[in-house]
Amino acid sequence: MSQYSPRSILRRLDLPLLLEYFAQRPGTELLVEALRKGEPSQEAFEAFEALPDSEKGSIEADLRIVHDLATEQGLKCIQQEIATRRRLGLGVSIPEGFEELKGIEDKVLAVLLRDPKVVEVARLFSRADSFSERSWRRFEGLPRLPELHLTKEMGDGIAEGVKRLYASEGRGQTVTVERYKRNDLHYVFAFADDYRTIRIEHDERHALRRQPSRPTFELVYVYDPGEGTLEVFARGDRKLKNSAARLFTEVVFGPEVSLQPQAPTYGIDILRDRSTTLRVRHEDGVAFARVRKLRFVRVSDWSRRITFEVPTIGLEGDIYDLMDSELRHSATDPRYELTQAEIQLVMLAAGEPRRAERYRFMVTAPHHCNLRNLPDGIQEIAHRYLRDWGVSGSRDS
Repeated sequence: MSQYSPRSILRRLDLPLLLEYFAQRPGTELLVEALRKGEPSQEAFEAFEALPDSEKGSIEADLRIVHDLATEQGLKCIQQEIATRRRLGLGVSIPEGFEELKGIEDKVLAVLLRDPKVVEVARLFSRADSFSERSWRRFEGLPRLPELHLTKEMGDGIAEGVKRLYASEGRGQTVTVERYKRNDLHYVFAFADDYRTIRIEHDERHALRRQPSRPTFELVYVYDPGEGTLEVFARGDRKLKNSAARLFTEVVFGPEVSLQPQAPTYGIDILRDRSTTLRVRHEDGVAFARVRKLRFVRVSDWSRRITFEVPTIGLEGDIYDLMDSELRHSATDPRYELTQAEIQLVMLAAGEPRRAERYRFMVTAPHHCNLRNLPDGIQEIAHRYLRDWGVSGSRDS
């Protein structure tokens, strides 16, 4: 993702969309007038910088949202939320010509203009997808319900439980719980007060001031009714995650549910050998799979790592040729342990092969895999391939 700056975002956005957006904002007449002369110019940027701090801050908050969601994964989160709302019979307002918009930034801003709630929820999903797999813990043994209705009372119960969970740390005094559905999964976000901080900032008169701030941190629950599983993201150690899972199940299902932590095992040692075949099925829409990155550590000193990586886009280059040329015996040398592998799925393409969609996922031995970051359909394919290749003996990650 490129680094955020208001100028870079404004330059990348479609001019008619920019005009529509700023026309709705008070006090932006000079900026709109400058934009009507053509693409964003120095005059337009100067008009933007001259806006009152409060209005400019509000606009920058929107531009930051556009920047954060202007990725392939961010757009997929928006599309998933649109599909979910339609399936549930909720109102959703999507602009005409949405699919024809060329830039991802344009699509995000177009939805933000018409239905900001969709973007708000998609941003939560995108953030949850970005959390490290090591920060999640997965449990099984929950009831497999065809449908689950999470009531306001359940949300209040979860909030009270989270308060107790962090009371000894002096945080979490206020907790807000939000509930959303994503495809067939139920997401519950609990936002808790973190430790108070002090920001040094300029006020309206451009004088420095100390501004107290009470940021929040989140716990995320993902319940899969079809599989009877619960995934928990929480700040803290394994014991805290277990407690967070227990409070959720007691509130939602009752104390009789017996939770079992689920820790899949991934064996990636077979990927040291170039003769290992990563077989795919063309009916899945996958052209081929390849190992794109391998990380080795020195058994006697885990701070010493060697990583081999080949380009993402170009199909030329074989990671095993690279290993042979740089470190002849790494694949078989017992002094080095293979701890992480990145696998790339290259999809079938009707036109130029270099334009085929590509999906990457990382497997870290023995218990971590970031399949969560893939689109749902690709997740299922990747789960199946990991089993077929002998990397995973479990469907779950």
